[in-house]
Amino acid sequence: MSDGKLTDLAPSPSLQRRDSFGRLRLIAWNSELSAKKASGARWLAAVDGSECSLRAVGAIARLIGIGQGDAVDLVNVQPWMSKEAAETELGRNAWAATAQARSLISVAESPAAPMP
Repeated sequence: MSDGKLTDLAPSPSLQRRDSFGRLRLIAWNSELSAKKASGARWLAAVDGSECSLRAVGAIARLIGIGQGDAVDLVNVQPWMSKEAAETELGRNAWAATAQARSLISVAESPAAPMP
């Protein structure tokens, strides 16, 4: 990222994709645990920070906690942004929108963690 503000809030992305005009259009972060379990059963959850999306992630976290799947991929879609806005806002907005969901999942992925 050309803007250092994202690094204050989030770790370095493991993947970035740009369109043919050089606009940032995708940022991905992989957790260590998630990468280790890449071959197991995975869940996919769309997260926008809303109560409904967090309920869905909570349900997935409980399923992972009882052995129904190994990991979850969280997806957050942002509205189209200009090239300049995407450089500074895309990652920051996605990291913030998925904060609670990442917390729920990290508890579920911990080997001896009690489920909420």
